[in-house]
Amino acid sequence: MLAILRTLLLLWLLRQAFRLLRILLIVAVLAVLWPVTGTAAAAAAAAWALGWPPARLYRAAARAAPMTAVYAVACALRYRAWRAVALAPVTSWQQASGLLLHGRVIQAALITAPVAIPAGLAAGGAVWAWRTAAVAAGTAGRRPRCPRAAARPHPA
Repeated sequence: MLAILRTLLLLWLLRQAFRLLRILLIVAVLAVLWPVTGTAAAAAAAAWALGWPPARLYRAAARAAPMTAVYAVACALRYRAWRAVALAPVTSWQQASGLLLHGRVIQAALITAPVAIPAGLAAGGAVWAWRTAAVAAGTAGRRPRCPRAAARPHPA
């Protein structure tokens, strides 16, 4: 009987360890992608507070996509090598992370904005679509939090 309890305890501990490892891995990825994560969180919070449908965030991401194209063209004109152009977002992220460590938040945000804003708006739309689907399906918990603005009808 004691061996069975030890085995069950060991299996439970392993399951909890893997669950913790999964959470830590997700947090690490979100921390590394801080420009997109911050934009997605702000977009999903705005959609929640104002009662916007996810399609509105997708349209905003599509409208912001030319900013990324202009950024890519500017990098191509500056570096004149395809490898440097392909790594330009990574270089910008590294510079912005260094600036962020020194407390220069606005400069860091401006460096990463051409890529982070469209990607963050699209990711925020995906998060908001997942959340609204969970609320509609009744799997969001006993008391899903929803502002008063979401109760009013909105134009598509």
